[in-house]
Amino acid sequence: MNKKRLVQTKFNLERSTDPSIGIESNVATVFAWLFVILRIVHAFIHLTYNHIIHRMLTFWAAFICVMVLWVNLLIQQT
Repeated sequence: MNKKRLVQTKFNLERSTDPSIGIESNVATVFAWLFVILRIVHAFIHLTYNHIIHRMLTFWAAFICVMVLWVNLLIQQT
């Protein structure tokens, strides 16, 4: 499994876990939308001028968004 699919899988798992355990967080919603926007930007860069540094920066920013979602989930759960 490549990195992109792993990050997407973690995102899907986290977003489906929040409602099932009764967590409603504005932070999670903001970072989830930020993740989606960054993935769109990543795809746009890939399909247009394909500068690897810009793609890498958007990928890692999206990855950090997913990590913030997981940390938020852990904090809200305790």
